[in-house]
Amino acid sequence: MASILKMTGIYKVYRTDMAQTSALRDFALDVEEGEFVAVTGPLASGKTTFLNIAGMIEAFDSGRYELDG
Repeated sequence: MASILKMTGIYKVYRTDMAQTSALRDFALDVEEGEFVAVTGPLASGKTTFLNIAGMIEAFDSGRYELDG
């Protein structure tokens, strides 16, 4: 089957003058055609960051993102 969404080695860091917070570190996901995915996890585990990156609302710092090939 073909990958609809493939993310490998995704890193996202939020920086301020006082702190640096890693939201995603070496994140990987491969969603194939016909699959259903649920996003769950504890508070502040990177769910919203992942969804923003997957929806191309937010940029990531490094890694590879492929949408529909």
